[in-house]
Amino acid sequence: MFTALLVAALAFDPQPIVMAERSIGPATPITGGKVHSITIDGSTATLFIPHSFKPAKSIDLWTHFHSADWYVISEYQRTEFHDPLLVFNLGQGSTVYGKPFTEKGVFAKWIAETLKLVPGSPTEVKGLHLTSFSAGFGAVRNIIQDEPICKLLKTVILGDSFYGSLETIEPERKVLPAHVDIWQPLIDQALSGKITVIITTSQITPETYAGTWEVSKAIVEKNGVPAINLDTTSKAANDPTQPLLRRYEKGRLFIWNYAGETPMAHMTHARRLAECIEQSRK
Repeated sequence: MFTALLVAALAFDPQPIVMAERSIGPATPITGGKVHSITIDGSTATLFIPHSFKPAKSIDLWTHFHSADWYVISEYQRTEFHDPLLVFNLGQGSTVYGKPFTEKGVFAKWIAETLKLVPGSPTEVKGLHLTSFSAGFGAVRNIIQDEPICKLLKTVILGDSFYGSLETIEPERKVLPAHVDIWQPLIDQALSGKITVIITTSQITPETYAGTWEVSKAIVEKNGVPAINLDTTSKAANDPTQPLLRRYEKGRLFIWNYAGETPMAHMTHARRLAECIEQSRK
């Protein structure tokens, strides 16, 4: 049993993606599946069920926070994607995403409504996969505090979506410890190899709160996540606009720090969602 788990762990080897800038748009119609709208407690999400979905009693559910539904669906369609996808595009700011999921048990309502609309009358979600961009982390951060939901997690991808408050700004910026500790249930599962967590960051340093690279640095230091030597000949490390600067990996926790301090650098993380999804399945 132990040998089999060890072999599986060694075989799992996602690699840092190339964070090359990419233009998108304009908005295009959603095709390739069935679209439903779900509203719970005043929040609305889009449920997309691909035509390639095969009905089963137990299903995997992917959920994305923050980005237009047409675009998120198109990113998933750039991958080998056959599962139902729930997209939340609630507006701007992490509070907008965090507030609907403040109370424990709320996300279970979304799962229940999703199951009603999925063909084949599935009875349960066997695996939950969360992806987010930018402010979407506010939802993820609250959802992982809900233990029954946390037990369903299989994958979490945070694309430049890992902010926090600052305890001190001057003379040395320090991330508020509570905004590091709150992620520990997720980090513990990744470190033990139970789930896959991929965190990508830019080098943007907001004036009044902690950037994604700062929060990831605090997580690395708290948990002793080792730095991995960069392959300086790799495409990721040699991208002319946003090269990979650092990578930290332990268990199934993967933190990839990229260069880039501009709005385009930030948006590129959303525009490389498909590549991150593909790597999470390696």
